[in-house]
Amino acid sequence: MPLWSSEFWEARPQLADWLTSGAILALFLGAAIVVRLAWKSLMMRLLGPDPGMAGDLLIKPARGLVVWALVLAGIYYAVDSLLFIQDKPGISESLAKGLSLAWTALAIVTAFGVINATAEAYSHRQAENVAEIAHRASILRKVAYVVVILLGGLYALRILGIDTGPLLASGAVGGIIGGISMKDVLSNIAAGFLMNVDRPMRIGDLVKLQSGEEGFIEEIGWRNSKIKLWSNNVVIIPNGKLSESILINYNQPAQETSVNIPCGVSYDSDLEFVEKITVEVGQQVQNAVEGGHPEWTPLVRWKTFGDFSITFVVILRVKDPTAQYLLQSEFVKALHKRYREVGIEIPYPIRRVITES
Repeated sequence: MPLWSSEFWEARPQLADWLTSGAILALFLGAAIVVRLAWKSLMMRLLGPDPGMAGDLLIKPARGLVVWALVLAGIYYAVDSLLFIQDKPGISESLAKGLSLAWTALAIVTAFGVINATAEAYSHRQAENVAEIAHRASILRKVAYVVVILLGGLYALRILGIDTGPLLASGAVGGIIGGISMKDVLSNIAAGFLMNVDRPMRIGDLVKLQSGEEGFIEEIGWRNSKIKLWSNNVVIIPNGKLSESILINYNQPAQETSVNIPCGVSYDSDLEFVEKITVEVGQQVQNAVEGGHPEWTPLVRWKTFGDFSITFVVILRVKDPTAQYLLQSEFVKALHKRYREVGIEIPYPIRRVITES
């Protein structure tokens, strides 16, 4: 009996059933392979030579979604076409649940791919501070992972027929109790997340704390932040306290910052001459010190008549806030030397003690 005769297939219905199922699966698998091989070139044609963030999202994550969707669809239709499966509701129901779980897993994996692609694209397109941007993207990525896993897990439980209502209720009660007992920990975590989103400070910024200590932001973690002081020691501050404290950020909105140096001269001094000499010295020091601001013209602002001198403040400027102390040191030395050379007196208080015998 030849293969192409109808009698051959009527005598072997199960063989025909399996061949039909295999053909359906092979068709979908072939389509998945074609999509896998041609997807990148197709997307490049549609999006152009510079696809940008859309390309980062469509080329890899979307390709995986389409390929595996074809595979799962092929498995579903291939198994569903088997006649003996259709006659057994239990197997059909289990198959439907299994495929639903597979679709849920595929959605979670795809979401992870989209999150990773978005974070990497954002990091590569921000050249202002690579370390800080990467750290911020990492934190947001972890938060997104947790959200996706929770949502996917709840949906998977519903597919399996498990009532999620009591689970959510008990989770809410447990969350309230845990929140009360871990109030400080959660407060620090929330503050750390908000600081990474709001960005009042960035990794590497020079800041002055409310206590008067100065240092560089080394890390903004989940619970604590680390600040490296000039002494090379590290101060670890809970994020909750750091977010509530008042601090000076020397790097924002720009790195250029003013350096105010108080001075005083004798009442016998020619103030116009003093101002001229002081500006000249300030300009020379700004040009010589690395990190100074050569384009800035130093300012002299007279303040008040003191007990033994006329006081004023010299306003210099630096391009790098870390250079302010070296600039101030060099200026004091240079100004003291120059005042001596031109005869400008820097007075100091003299106290006469009279004793009675």
